[in-house]
Amino acid sequence: MIRILDEFIADKIAAGEVIERPLSIVKELIENSIDAGSSQIVIEIKNGGKSYIRVTDNGSGIVSDEIELAFERHATGKISKLSDLDHINTLGFRGEALASITAISRLTVYSKTADSELGTKLKMQGGTTVSIEKTGMNTGTTMVVEDVFYNTPARRKFMKSDAAEATVIIDMIQKIAIYYSHIAFRLINNKQTIIATPGTGDMLTTIQSIYPSYRELIEIDGDYVHGFISDPGSTKSNKRGQIFFVNGRYISSSTIEKGIIKGYGDRIFSGHPICILFIEVNPETIDVNIHPNKKEIKFLHEEDIVKDIENAIKRVINSENTIPSAMGLRSEGTFDTKASSAVDITASNAERLSSETYQDNSLKSDEKKSTQVNIKSFLASKTRVSDITDTYTPDGLAESTQNCTDTDSVKGGFEEANHNNSASNANNNDVKINDNAKDNAIIKKQIAIKAPNVQTFDLIH
Repeated sequence: MIRILDEFIADKIAAGEVIERPLSIVKELIENSIDAGSSQIVIEIKNGGKSYIRVTDNGSGIVSDEIELAFERHATGKISKLSDLDHINTLGFRGEALASITAISRLTVYSKTADSELGTKLKMQGGTTVSIEKTGMNTGTTMVVEDVFYNTPARRKFMKSDAAEATVIIDMIQKIAIYYSHIAFRLINNKQTIIATPGTGDMLTTIQSIYPSYRELIEIDGDYVHGFISDPGSTKSNKRGQIFFVNGRYISSSTIEKGIIKGYGDRIFSGHPICILFIEVNPETIDVNIHPNKKEIKFLHEEDIVKDIENAIKRVINSENTIPSAMGLRSEGTFDTKASSAVDITASNAERLSSETYQDNSLKSDEKKSTQVNIKSFLASKTRVSDITDTYTPDGLAESTQNCTDTDSVKGGFEEANHNNSASNANNNDVKINDNAKDNAIIKKQIAIKAPNVQTFDLIH
């Protein structure tokens, strides 16, 4: 049989759509404080917000005669007609949040406007008014929410641990504090201050106070986008460093992500770049009413947004000082060995290797005087030569021993490695080759006697 639901049950169902967890309550109350023009907002939570949430601001406050009306479903002072939905400039507008919060909790609100001598204290429980009275207080509003989901145990048992619930609240406040850098935020978790921002209006300073590791960020500007990004070599293993705001609303957006991917192109070797972006568009060109918690929006001109983000990023990362070197990637917990190994040996590297080879030859010449040969040093020098030519091949011991006495082969290898040596060094090649030939003869005996099972690597020409 079809019937109309009882108002009490209907309220609980509607509240469940808006209030998923304590995070939802904190978000809605903070957005109301921002819409009220606050310059200071204090948030306090206990047990991850499950047992206690308090949000205090110094905003405009609620008029005493309207304070009860504010908790009626679909009661709002932010829109009044259908056309208002086309140019929403506030974070809240539906008139559902306060009604949903009071339906599943015990709530106390204190509020005072600037032109009132006294404030108003209202206590509600499960959507019903318990008491209302006058009280002395400063201008602004304080909302205290206790025992979340006390009357809907089915929802209460699905809440996560205190730590897990607190973590997502902290993360959300960190992000909101970035865009609203002109507001001083303070978060108290179980009587301990976790977040405190100065409220100076400096976005970059606020970012770095909240995320100390985000130090070398690059500022970008476009027609719609403004923000801060990391260079292509500084990435994170996840997308937590990508924070987006559209007209002051913190959102998730695949459209913005697409612009980031196109902007960086193939300059990202691994991971995800840090991108904190603020998009400002005409309110009539976005739809913010497509998600119950307003986490997502729809752009009317998506391609314009993607192109603007792409161009803004390309303008800054195309400069030489933002291009990462393959040997010096700064990635969180990763190092791109493929990129570094793929880099060709430059002339400067060959010159350095040549210098090292010359030093090894000098050491061998000194050791020859005492008829002692450092086998490790000799083998190391041959390895460095082979690193340049990349043409060595392992052979059997007998063939290796024979190749060791082939002074012409050794000469060719060392001449290739020492091609950048000075002219004076070239004049002494014959002397060095003779010394090497003698060393090779001694090493052949050393290998045969001391290390009969060792295989060596020689150059092939």
